[in-house]
Amino acid sequence: MLWLKVCIYVQIATMGLEKPKIERPKRLRGWQLEKESGRKKVALEKAQGLEKPAGPQSGLANLLLHLWSSGILSATMARQVAHLAMEAGASHNDLQKLASAGNWGRQSGNIHRQIMSKFCPHVMLPEPFHIKVECIDPKTSLEKEDWAAVFLPHLQFAHLGEHYPEFFHKTFCCAKGSLEKFWTGVQKVKDDRLAGHPMCLEKHWETKVVPLMVHGDGVEYHNRDSLMVWSWGCMLAELPSLKQHMLLAAFPKSCTTPKTWQPIWKWLKWSFEALGKGLHPTHDPDGKALEKASGLFGKAGQPLHPMAWKGCIFSIQGDHEFYSNVLKLPHWASHYPCWECDCENFSGFDPKKSMKELDLEKSSCHVWSHAEQLADPWSDHPLFQLPHVSAKNVRGDPMHILFCKGVYSHLIGSILHYACWFEGPGKVCKEKPWKRLGLIFKEIQEEYKSQGLSNRLTNLKLSMFTDSNKPWAGRASLDIKAGEAKHLLPALVPVLEKLFGPKKKKEEAKMISAASSLEKLVALWDQADTFLTPAEFGKALALGKVFLLDYKWLSAWSLEKDRNSFGIVSKFHTFIHLLVNSQYMNPKKQWNFRAEDYVGHISKMAHSISFGVGATRISTKLCPKYRIHLHFLLTRDLENVIGCENEEDLED
Repeated sequence: MLWLKVCIYVQIATMGLEKPKIERPKRLRGWQLEKESGRKKVALEKAQGLEKPAGPQSGLANLLLHLWSSGILSATMARQVAHLAMEAGASHNDLQKLASAGNWGRQSGNIHRQIMSKFCPHVMLPEPFHIKVECIDPKTSLEKEDWAAVFLPHLQFAHLGEHYPEFFHKTFCCAKGSLEKFWTGVQKVKDDRLAGHPMCLEKHWETKVVPLMVHGDGVEYHNRDSLMVWSWGCMLAELPSLKQHMLLAAFPKSCTTPKTWQPIWKWLKWSFEALGKGLHPTHDPDGKALEKASGLFGKAGQPLHPMAWKGCIFSIQGDHEFYSNVLKLPHWASHYPCWECDCENFSGFDPKKSMKELDLEKSSCHVWSHAEQLADPWSDHPLFQLPHVSAKNVRGDPMHILFCKGVYSHLIGSILHYACWFEGPGKVCKEKPWKRLGLIFKEIQEEYKSQGLSNRLTNLKLSMFTDSNKPWAGRASLDIKAGEAKHLLPALVPVLEKLFGPKKKKEEAKMISAASSLEKLVALWDQADTFLTPAEFGKALALGKVFLLDYKWLSAWSLEKDRNSFGIVSKFHTFIHLLVNSQYMNPKKQWNFRAEDYVGHISKMAHSISFGVGATRISTKLCPKYRIHLHFLLTRDLENVIGCENEEDLED
């Protein structure tokens, strides 16, 4: 047989014939290989059912994975706890996979990698997009170029719709009638942010457009540094903060130059424009056609979602410091401190346009319309270059205006100061101020119990609202958390009624009236729907006017008596806009309790990956960790082990 084969090959060679070629499949390379691999991955994940893994889950394993991915526990510690649970008799497969990582802990360097391979083999959230930025190296103080990682919102929207449909409908409120009900409410109250909007030109737009909010805030993640964190989400969602907000970008402030955020926001603006059109873009932000090798090319020109849903930015949220320092809107200490009206704050100003005028009948400030804001923008920030987005979309929120070192703080602090130093400046107190405060706080605690208020102030000291050694040197203002302030006022009002008695002085009656009016106003907003009825708005406006007039009287009285209390600051002017704008939407829909909770979680996550990582590379390490954490939130039953946030939880 061997001899026969040799003869055949010799004959072929002598005849000049070539050896027959074997047809082999063409080897894919570059973008074609990535595209084909992506298709197989998508098909595999659809078959497995990402959001509903087969079989029961271990509550302990879910909790450990949550704590690890959120930066609270290290991978080594999570594995060790799972191992101890198994030694105590637990036998769930998830715990075994977690405990066996790193060869049961013998190879600690492999624990993180093996947890990823066992629990995150198929994460269908979009990968972070890397952008080269100019920044500062904090160690040398020299400028350099480095990579920043961001999440493009149109890709997040598309991936959630395709691979996590259940969560997509919850977070973007796509249930039948939800979007239409909201936009109908906006039209009914005649909100000028909707007038002339390009999205309204499309047929049945009310059922397809998701109203989006964008939030920005700085948060400390290290003793010597903080992050500027941007997030986005749907205005209508009522979910835990980590599900309602989604990360856009984060970068350390110590590394930031005036040019750092320019390329980041060039891509984010481009992505939001694509989200507004509901289509995957075909060109990059510079107008160049996307290359085939680009990860953005695969679905160019196709709808982001088969049902043609899209999103438009309708609300920009944050605190006044963020608005002034990041969005470059007017600073509260400038001559023209408001982006909503033409109020003034300088010597020789028109009294009718004064920022400190609290009487709405006397004020003659002109409130700019959305059309005027679009025609003459306050700022050149890329957000205001998006279609039909202006400073009119930037609205103050009750948390920062009222509760967090705001109107509540000045009112309550001034009332407590009066009650403790009742006799006035230059006079000896008949009873020690700290003793008076102790008796007041005891009554407040009783009111907490009788009213069933959950977020309670645990202690109250003179130093929290004044300098006890120099009580007349500075203005009284109570420095407590936003949730504590919100729940303190309802308990304080009945205590003041008892304290001042039936024969109260005029100033005491004004204090009770101001406190009671403000407390009733916030309670009305708490109980009202997304859009106030005409009757509710009328009542809110009346309560707000009573409070403002009472506080104005108390401020003048305090100056006359040299008490240095009831100061009028910029937050009283922003409160007026908050009150007037409530006719268009309940301020409760735009307060930042969830947003503040969210940036707190991002802070912990950033801190957990900061050890041994240069500050300029924080974002490239944070985004992949956040991606895994969000995947766990969407695919594992975490509500049963970490609880589901409600409004009171967030206020705590």
